[in-house]
Amino acid sequence: MKISVIISAHNDVATLAKAIRSVLEQSYQADEIIVVDDGSRDATNEVAKNYERVSLLRQKEMGRFSAWNNGVMMAENSWIAFLDAKERWNTHKLKEQVAFHNKNQNVKASVFIDKGVATLEEAMSKGRINTSQIVVEKKLFEKEGGFDEAFEVLEDEELWLRVVEAVK
Repeated sequence: MKISVIISAHNDVATLAKAIRSVLEQSYQADEIIVVDDGSRDATNEVAKNYERVSLLRQKEMGRFSAWNNGVMMAENSWIAFLDAKERWNTHKLKEQVAFHNKNQNVKASVFIDKGVATLEEAMSKGRINTSQIVVEKKLFEKEGGFDEAFEVLEDEELWLRVVEAVK
């Protein structure tokens, strides 16, 4: 399972290095790491340039969901994981999600939660989820049109509801 990690960053010079390290320190290595700098006015892009395995995409400030959409367009792999530069992952997040998808090959999106991994539908039925917990098949993400940037709130929830409906 080849995974591209898309990290959205905006004026995150103070937190981006920790976010990147949390990806690099995964017990299952991502195949690609893309930082999308969403119009930062600080040295965020310089932090990303310090990592050999990290690709950098700079865009004018358009918001986190635009950054993630643009990162997915740049991604070369068939699975996508999202991370906000202000967050960090548990060391075993990707390993557990890959194992889950290997056992459940018909599942096209999963959520890493405290007690393991759940399908997107299961996780959403229990309440709001964080996009940084999700791994989704790139084809499905693209088929559903990505995050709808016209929404001013809950762009992620709206997309994940579309994804759940598409896989039923």
